[in-house]
Amino acid sequence: PDLQLAFRQRLALGELALLRARPEEAIRQLGSPSAETPLTQDLMLRMHRLRADSFILSGNALEAANELMLLESLLADETAIATNQAKILQTLAPLSDQALEQMQILAPEVLAGWLALTRIAKTPLGAAQFQRQITEWRTRFAEHPVLSQTIDRLRTRLAVEPLRPTKIAVLLPTSGPFTDPSNAVRDGFLAAYYADTPLNRPKLAFYSVDSEGSDAEQVLETAVAEGAELIVGPLAKASVTPCCPAGTAAGTGPCPQPSGTQRSNSATYQSLSGWPAARRRGTPGG
Repeated sequence: PDLQLAFRQRLALGELALLRARPEEAIRQLGSPSAETPLTQDLMLRMHRLRADSFILSGNALEAANELMLLESLLADETAIATNQAKILQTLAPLSDQALEQMQILAPEVLAGWLALTRIAKTPLGAAQFQRQITEWRTRFAEHPVLSQTIDRLRTRLAVEPLRPTKIAVLLPTSGPFTDPSNAVRDGFLAAYYADTPLNRPKLAFYSVDSEGSDAEQVLETAVAEGAELIVGPLAKASVTPCCPAGTAAGTGPCPQPSGTQRSNSATYQSLSGWPAARRRGTPGG
């Protein structure tokens, strides 16, 4: 039998499964070929790319990162390597800081370096803090294959972009006078979520709050304790009052830290209290 032809067919079936958003089926098709199968470099590159994308789609960031590292070992062009390294960091970014830290303990040296670098990339730092962290990282992982331009990209991104949250909590009433605008906000968030690529999507969690605002502060603290880095909502002004920090402009700012929790960074809070009124004013007959 033509082993290479059979492997090409498996790659095609795996790619088709991936296009149909069936990552588990793709992973089954993309298993390692037999030792007797003659493989070209192009076939190996294609296999690792497809396997990485399949693991990303299935939510297995660690296996995806492993595939991307194997892929990098086959790349010679520095631009392609830089692109691949950026994808490794993007793939690991959805993992929580605690997960990244725990995985680093038993991970092989290169993977441990990527996990540690991802933790730095996810932390909002000033220029001096970032450089200090990177210096310490380079001392710890002196033989790591990261490119200087990958570090430079992180430095630039942290300087010009706000931290992209890995988990967003949306606080909305599910009954009462705000039900219709609440449903509209929820639909808008879901539409934006599914329009984004799986690689870039943060986790999205919806929390129900009382329309009168009596439980808003408690729900907010629960969301932050469960890892939310960006809080959106609620709708009623009565709900915003206990949540929004005093002196915060436009209802935005750091969330209060729940007692008994340990987080390196507090979440950011975004009020939606003016939205229903604005929507009514802009709606004919509203």
